[in-house]
Amino acid sequence: MPLHLPSDLGRPIPDSPHAVSACLPTWADNIGYEEGEPRVKEKLTTGYPRFVYNRFCRDLFVWVGERAAGPGQDCLVFPTAAAADRAAGFIDRRLDADVTGVVPLANAAWDNGHTETHAVVFPAEHARVAQDGWQHIGEGISSRQAEDLLAGHVAEPADEALEQIVSRVASLAGAPTDRTWLASCGMSAFAAIHRAIDQLQPGHDSVQFGFPYVDALKVQQLCGSSGCWFLPRGDRAELDQLQEALENGRTVSGIFTEFPSNPLLAVPDLGRLAELCQAHSVPLVVDETISGFGNVDVLSVADAVCSSLTKSFSGVGDVTAGSIVVNPSSRFADRLAAALTASPPAGLYAADAAVLERNSRDYAERLPVTCENARR
Repeated sequence: MPLHLPSDLGRPIPDSPHAVSACLPTWADNIGYEEGEPRVKEKLTTGYPRFVYNRFCRDLFVWVGERAAGPGQDCLVFPTAAAADRAAGFIDRRLDADVTGVVPLANAAWDNGHTETHAVVFPAEHARVAQDGWQHIGEGISSRQAEDLLAGHVAEPADEALEQIVSRVASLAGAPTDRTWLASCGMSAFAAIHRAIDQLQPGHDSVQFGFPYVDALKVQQLCGSSGCWFLPRGDRAELDQLQEALENGRTVSGIFTEFPSNPLLAVPDLGRLAELCQAHSVPLVVDETISGFGNVDVLSVADAVCSSLTKSFSGVGDVTAGSIVVNPSSRFADRLAAALTASPPAGLYAADAAVLERNSRDYAERLPVTCENARR
């Protein structure tokens, strides 16, 4: 029986130590979660990994902290040096001070094959800022890799699984595999394409057209070389406003939108947005997570498409992942591909890739059922 009783509050969905969601059976529980009510928070044994540290991750932070952090310091662990550097940079920029250190785990007296993992050490008083970076950029170590690190285990390579996932995503999106990238989660993918766009036009604001998922806005506001011009309604009037600004010479690095938006399910005029972007040589990035590759074709009008694979593509709720697909016909295709190759998102840990590949095998069969359920 599905979890739905008041007594189910906080139980993981699915029943797995790697579950990425938890039961909030009543509307009051949902409000309590958002408002941080102790009665709700105390029941949560897990949650979405960017918002709630998985228990394996928490244990890993303690273990590494005892070996790499000094008095009054905390640490977070990341799968690559580049991801750790980005997390440290986020903290230092927010605090306008050089307060972080990046430590290879080999320096923490740990020689177990996870050679790329690094810790970011920071003053414990700034743990909230560090968690903001973990949440917004989405490149923290996964619970499966944390579990393996604690056990002194290294997952078997999953090259075949990774190739199958890339092929599956590319086929659904209508793109070649060499224009498709996998990421550790949807926000990791979004942050990576935002970095790539920012490199094409540094020093200029991006445009967020329509009210987006919160972290998509935060990445644009906090992680680029400039800021973000936020057009929250995403309607005809704001499209007119955007067109007028571009025609009057305003330069923007790129335009980001969701199709449809999360959570308001608003649908922007992609055709007109694409025409504006073509006319003014501005990259258009569309996040189609809510609709899914199998339901919409947005790559035909976008320069790049990013998506969370955690939701319907996986369909189970026990692994996070994301993807970026660059339109091979885009005038920006080669430059975006070069930027993504030079600064890729944190990728999938081998054990996570194996799980996602298995989960997504029946995605095409599940999709009509999902659509039918949505109509009811």
